[in-house]
Amino acid sequence: MIAGICWTPFQIINIINYRAQYASDEKIDIYVCLEFYEAESIAIELSKLDYVRKVYTVKDPDYRNTNYLKKKINILVSMINPVYAIKESVCEKIIPSKIKYDYILSTGYLNFNIYFNNYYKRRGSKIIFLDDGVASYLEKKTLFVYSQVYHFFERITGNGAENVMPEKLFVYKPDLVANKNRYREILPLQSLELLPYNIKNDLNNVFKYTELNLNYSLLIFDQLSVGNLNNSNEPYKIQNRILEMFALEFGEEDIIIKLHPRARQTSIYDKFSAFKSNIPWELFLLNQEIDDKIFVSITSTACLTPKLIFDKEPIVIFLYNLIPTEGYEIIDKYIRKVKEIYRDPDKVLIPKTLEEL
Repeated sequence: MIAGICWTPFQIINIINYRAQYASDEKIDIYVCLEFYEAESIAIELSKLDYVRKVYTVKDPDYRNTNYLKKKINILVSMINPVYAIKESVCEKIIPSKIKYDYILSTGYLNFNIYFNNYYKRRGSKIIFLDDGVASYLEKKTLFVYSQVYHFFERITGNGAENVMPEKLFVYKPDLVANKNRYREILPLQSLELLPYNIKNDLNNVFKYTELNLNYSLLIFDQLSVGNLNNSNEPYKIQNRILEMFALEFGEEDIIIKLHPRARQTSIYDKFSAFKSNIPWELFLLNQEIDDKIFVSITSTACLTPKLIFDKEPIVIFLYNLIPTEGYEIIDKYIRKVKEIYRDPDKVLIPKTLEEL
């Protein structure tokens, strides 16, 4: 049997995709972290799938609001006794020792993942990581932000983040993974378009997919309003100017702005249609034609999802040279690697000046 740990809607999609491609005869338990919008209702929909044995909801151990000493004690107790951490995190009653998993599908090094994976790895489960977007492809490892005390107890207990080294990584573009030495094998996830019809239908039902209005030519992925940039007004002024340029070229009615799920509605979008949706972007791409669209963002790699997951090549424009944001150099390296696999690399545009844009 398989267990899948999900922290985002994208991870749910990838777990269902993995099962359909590599383990279609297997039942699966899914652990849904209550970190994203409507996670509880999505968990209910997942439980209706005939190949899902059980759905558990999870509240990740949160040490941020505890004092220093209590924080260290809680971490130490969880590392010494992962079963305690699992029982405390899972909202439903669970007896980990009575459940056997052959494989654990997860991603990253969040607290629950660490305790859960360590416990079951010691019981013979194999740890597999699935595509988690750009983080799966970058050269640098996920930063471990714990203190020296944490690392000390990690070495003593053998139950820390460093011990959760996955055996395999499944991603949509294995050749793009920069740090190949971290995994014994790196294997492909199939394009979502290759999923059987009934699995596509399952995904649409789980996330209550509704069609996006296609009456636009230009889709802009909002990033400014989620606080990725500094507090000065200059980035907003630059974005205003860029929006005005697009409006003159396409017309205001031909532009739509996709707000980030955590975005605040801002006045700079008053002239344009803007929408906020918790339906995964991948489902819009699965259900709708986008070849004639233009996608624009500062650094959002959602612009590259059509190529990475569907091998579609709409025009994409990245603005990080015009509106610099922290860490864009790392993203730039990744974006240029993806550009190299385009059949038509000229469809990935990274203008350096407003004039070039």
